[in-house]
Amino acid sequence: MTDPDGSRSDIGANYFSYIILGDCNSDNTVNVIDIVNIIDGCILGDSLDSCSCGDMNSDNILNIVDIVLLVNIVLEI
Repeated sequence: MTDPDGSRSDIGANYFSYIILGDCNSDNTVNVIDIVNIIDGCILGDSLDSCSCGDMNSDNILNIVDIVLLVNIVLEI
């Protein structure tokens, strides 16, 4: 058995990954760059649909509501 990156064998322990809600570029920080990424995916139609961390209200739809919620988080409103 190998780790998810295929680098080494392990003893069978489970590997858990996590996401930070709103952190679409996976830099462990929620900021304006994530807003731009969601706008690119939502408004411009780039393939961001797979970014579950951009779905701020967990309705399985990436839309303007998610953008507004993320802006409020970044601006600490």
